Amino acid sequence: MVTLPNEPIARLEDAQEFRQGLAQYQAGAWDETRWTGFRVRHGIYGQRQKGKHMVRVKVPGGLLPISWLPVIAEAMNGFVGETAHLTTRQDIQLYDAKLEDVPALLEHLSTHGVTTRETGGNTVRNVTTCPQAGLCPAERVDAGAVAKALSTHWLRRSISQRMPRKFKIAVSGCASDCAGGWYHDLAFIAVLQNGRPGFRVLGGGGLGAKPMPGVELLDFVLEEDLAAVIEAVLRVHQVRSDRANRAAARLKFTLKRLNVDEIREEVKRELALARQLPQRPQPKFSWKTPKGEKPARLAGPRAQEDGRFTLVIKPRNGSLSIKHINGLYDLAKANGLESLRITTTQEILLTDLAAEKIDPVRLWLKSLDLPEVTEEGQAADLFGCLGTSTCPIGVVNAAGLVSELTDIRNTGDLKIRASGCHNACAQHHVADIGLHGVTRLAHGKPMPHYQIHLGGDMSRADGLALEGPVVPARLVPKVLDGLVAAWNGRENQDDSVRAWAERLGKSGLTDLVKPLLGHGEDKTHFIDWGESDPFSGPATGKGDCAAPLVSNDHLVDLAKDALERMDRALLAGLWPLALREGERAIGIAARRRLDLDHRVKPRDVALPFIDRLRTAFSYRPSLIEALENLEGASQIALVTGEAQGYREAIAGWLEEIERAKPLAPPDHQIDPGELEKRVAAL
Repeated sequence: MVTLPNEPIARLEDAQEFRQGLAQYQAGAWDETRWTGFRVRHGIYGQRQKGKHMVRVKVPGGLLPISWLPVIAEAMNGFVGETAHLTTRQDIQLYDAKLEDVPALLEHLSTHGVTTRETGGNTVRNVTTCPQAGLCPAERVDAGAVAKALSTHWLRRSISQRMPRKFKIAVSGCASDCAGGWYHDLAFIAVLQNGRPGFRVLGGGGLGAKPMPGVELLDFVLEEDLAAVIEAVLRVHQVRSDRANRAAARLKFTLKRLNVDEIREEVKRELALARQLPQRPQPKFSWKTPKGEKPARLAGPRAQEDGRFTLVIKPRNGSLSIKHINGLYDLAKANGLESLRITTTQEILLTDLAAEKIDPVRLWLKSLDLPEVTEEGQAADLFGCLGTSTCPIGVVNAAGLVSELTDIRNTGDLKIRASGCHNACAQHHVADIGLHGVTRLAHGKPMPHYQIHLGGDMSRADGLALEGPVVPARLVPKVLDGLVAAWNGRENQDDSVRAWAERLGKSGLTDLVKPLLGHGEDKTHFIDWGESDPFSGPATGKGDCAAPLVSNDHLVDLAKDALERMDRALLAGLWPLALREGERAIGIAARRRLDLDHRVKPRDVALPFIDRLRTAFSYRPSLIEALENLEGASQIALVTGEAQGYREAIAGWLEEIERAKPLAPPDHQIDPGELEKRVAAL
């Protein structure tokens, strides 16, 4: 099949586009809503600190080329703060950027092959993997390689720029699903069916304030279908998800609101169409025969199948200094490493080390003050988000708590996660012991607390943790020590954390924790970990996580997407589909200029919108001329079968529509219900 041109991960044009957008905002041409939606799509988020911004670097599949390390270090030296942070989506976040410095920062990054594009906003985010991708003896395929291929597949595509809400994808290398596919918008789980390797497809899951597992969308697809599956689900998301209510716009709410079987059928219909169209190139993946069980804990030195070894680094709080980054570059270069792996649990993997290199490399890491996770497992499997240290909507300083918990002992394989609020950036709902920040009043004053969650498991559809008691933040270390001790001393040593917590029940957990809380508050309880001032209560700032909807600007993207799909249909020789997509592009663009919002559903019929537009813009000769060119080219295409002139006329129509200023009220007012009736009658 014909394929589309590949897309480089980084383009200098992205930085130039950002510079132009910033100029529009600073000149007052863009309001705050439009500007916020634009900058988060470029990976730029506001911080809690006034005038400071976080910059998120995309690391596809967590596979970090070592050539990027000096680029990031130079960026930290010249444009941002001195600490970078590893995220649970295998990205790297830089902090304290001044807005006026961001265009130059993006130019620096993109010139050296690094991008921040679509690491935020209502886009397809970085595709993530199992923490042990590439190392696990049970895997059928290296999920990191699959995720890397898929992470850039939808980059800069019109369909994925302004979706109803963000879209997160995960890939697991085997049926154990260590990537947590049940709790993603879309997930691919490597399986074997009738002797053929491929993927099970899950969709509609998510965490956050209202966590819920997804459903099985497709029981099996081949690797060559992956891009088409993503396209199919994105198209269903675009049309069926709720653009009016930002709090209910994730795909998980769409599946909850509508009939799941109906959504499955829509996905299958879109998939059948997408399979006929060209996609961007995708490499063939190397499939394996599983050799043994998955290891219980990611630790090193880990023997690889090829006789070489992996070391596991656990930066404190997931944070790296400029010294760390430069040191890792020198270490990797000296040992012939081409890339590092970032995991979803904030580790860095040094792979492909010869046996004789292990001791020298470990000494090198020690000199850099980069802690290892060893086979002895003395470091807890613990991490948290940064909370109020940077986040505008954080409730507590989760990073401060994690720093305090660094020396917690006897945790074994327990996964402990701490989020600064209910949004679950640290995935506390699917941890063995999860914590998320809340506010409680004591003597009429706000006090930082944590809600405890027990027995979560991201690899299971029923893996959401049970809620335990709420405890003051200052007492969390003591309470965790008590919980870990009780867990280690449980009567039935075969119990999982979930089974143990269920045996105790909420009242039993409360009775277990109550003696650890003391008999009252002292003044330190009103000061959060990592802070020196008294706790001020819930955040009053507005975060960028739910990038705002800008009127109906998504129609611009949908019109461009229809034109792109027309091009793809022509490449595939699908003439009827090309004509239909061309008409759809015309109608959507007309709707955009008429300022008809999301209440009018996308249709393939252009006529009622064109008629209305012809009347409304009769004073604009260039637009009427573009319309006449369009109609003439359409007739020629239908008679001759020659599509190129029609295609160019549509492109000119889209450009002319964008140049036309919106109609001034009240002339543009139109009843969406009436227009719907006219469309339905055709």
